[in-house]
Amino acid sequence: MNAHALRVLEFDKVKQLLAGFASSTLGRSVAEKMSPLKDKDDIAATIEQTTEMRDVIRRHGRFPMGGLRDIRPLLKKMHELGHPVEPVDFRDIHDTLRAGEALRAYMRELGDDFPRLVSLSRNLSEFPDICNTIDFCIDRRGKVRDSASSKLTEIRRDISRLQTAIRQKVEAIVSSRNLRGFLQQELFTIRDGRCVLLVKAEQKYRVKGIIHDMSQTGATAYVEPEALVDMGNELSDCLYEERREVTRILWDITFKILEREAEVRRNLDVLAWIDFTYAKARFGNAYDMEPPQINEEGYLRLREARHPLLLEMNLKKAADIEEAKKEVVPLTAHIGDDFDVLVITGPNTGGKTVALKTFGLLSAMALCGLHIPAGRGSEVPIFHDVYADIGDEQSLEQSLSTFSSHMSNIVRILEVADARSLVLIDEMGSGTDPAEGAALGTAILDHLYNRGARTVVTTHLGVLKSYAYSRPRAENASMEFDTKTLQPTYKITIGLPGSSNAITIAKRLGMLPDVIGEAEELMSGEDTSATRLIDEMQTSRIEMERMREDIERIREETERLKREYQEKVDEVIARRELLAKEAEAEIDAAFNRLKDRMAELLAPLKNAARPVAQQAHEIERIITDTLHSTPLAIKRREYALHLKKGEFIYVPKLRSRCMVKKVDKKRERVILMMGTVETEVSFNDLTWVGLG
Repeated sequence: MNAHALRVLEFDKVKQLLAGFASSTLGRSVAEKMSPLKDKDDIAATIEQTTEMRDVIRRHGRFPMGGLRDIRPLLKKMHELGHPVEPVDFRDIHDTLRAGEALRAYMRELGDDFPRLVSLSRNLSEFPDICNTIDFCIDRRGKVRDSASSKLTEIRRDISRLQTAIRQKVEAIVSSRNLRGFLQQELFTIRDGRCVLLVKAEQKYRVKGIIHDMSQTGATAYVEPEALVDMGNELSDCLYEERREVTRILWDITFKILEREAEVRRNLDVLAWIDFTYAKARFGNAYDMEPPQINEEGYLRLREARHPLLLEMNLKKAADIEEAKKEVVPLTAHIGDDFDVLVITGPNTGGKTVALKTFGLLSAMALCGLHIPAGRGSEVPIFHDVYADIGDEQSLEQSLSTFSSHMSNIVRILEVADARSLVLIDEMGSGTDPAEGAALGTAILDHLYNRGARTVVTTHLGVLKSYAYSRPRAENASMEFDTKTLQPTYKITIGLPGSSNAITIAKRLGMLPDVIGEAEELMSGEDTSATRLIDEMQTSRIEMERMREDIERIREETERLKREYQEKVDEVIARRELLAKEAEAEIDAAFNRLKDRMAELLAPLKNAARPVAQQAHEIERIITDTLHSTPLAIKRREYALHLKKGEFIYVPKLRSRCMVKKVDKKRERVILMMGTVETEVSFNDLTWVGLG
């Protein structure tokens, strides 16, 4: 989409706001690169993902986004460095891959209510081999474990033995009376990996050993006692071997990761998108947004729309979003259905430019898959591009005046705008002679009109008010102005041209009557009766709009009460289902306890005399058949028969969620993976209860 338009619409500020809601740099990077889409299915899918994510947060109060890191720089380092990355970096890789596994499991259990999110989770891979290797070799603090290899265990045991022996030896040397007079302090320290004494500089040759260094003041010599040299050499050799073995272990982990690098990178892309969706959902919740409808017919309909940056500015001062919304007058307007060109007129500081930017900014947000700060039922068409000429863009570098700068920009717009474009032009015809500006403005509008471009312009030129009266698919709009309070209402009225209200404002501010009279006489040629008629029509329109708003408030209140009632009904139904589920769980557990208890009681009898053993076996068969013929047992068997490979289930006896590897229908057994451990259970050990 046109970069210039996105810049003047301050789209980057919206991206910055959105990025602040991401949980990691993965999501932030997607938000910062976000741009409008052009395919309807792609746009609809991203909006639905945002809607589902908001619903998950609303229902569950959370979404497990913890542990994510952007490990792409680490993958790059693995190729560029001549040595492995640091052990602590491998923990970041581990935590990110584990976070992906947790997200995958969580999202796959969301169910049929969240098809878009469940579909996203299918693109996530699992990396148990990499994660288990990192867990085995590197602890949570990012240190390589002694047990990472048998060789490392042996080396570190030798290091510990040597360090203890050296410490004991040096402590004995320091406490020797023969050396006390030569030492600065009865202490020892480590210098370049060697254990040294702090010897007075003038006495440094009185202590047999190797001088490793001098202090900055020259007062202290760091001397390794002769008795420690051999042990120090042995320790240095061990430390060298330790570094070699640690490096070998880290290279092994590195190669494991690089073998699956393509999968890891795909996972990171999916995780970034999920975090981006999470950010969109949180953004939507924070600003009380609604999902827009997307159409290909070119209809742009905004209901109760608010500029997001105005909301953000007021939210800083307000207690909550509802209070902030009261400070921003909503915009309800449309274009593309009954008309393609909308000419907005009205007084300065009346909100024309904000309305113009709201049209453009909310269109761009919707096409990025975001919810928008507007009422339900708002529609946005698929614009292939948005073009804007807004604000004073005087170019000092190119020695262009404000008018020339605007014209240069509009020339570029006219060359490319078509029926799939949204064109926004602020202060059409300004900056030059009014007559010439009006003529040029009319010609520009005609060009865009004939191209079928959806065009919204603002202007102060009275001549352009008549434009809509001679073109069937053009319409006037005005920004309301309260002549009693001399304040703009910032509300838009479609169907009526606006007035600058300059004379009215001057009169109410105490302008001399003779000046007002002369001004009105000079305006007589401009048909002041028509102006008065427009003002009266606008007053009537405002009154009707207030009545409409009252009706709309009543309708919205009715809808709210209806939604609250439905939520109560849903809550009752959910509660009933939960109670039924709890009852099933309790009965199921009781049956299992009964079966286990009967097995315990019959076990001794099975080893008794033959008649008694036969009777015990018969009793066990009758009990088993009876339990297996209950509705719950039948339901359990049907549940087990329909399990799929890769599905996660809860196994009460293992107290764990396990992944199905294979279902043996003949033996009525299920082979499961509990982490990396394979285990096998009977159909009777399974339950559909407790999956959450």
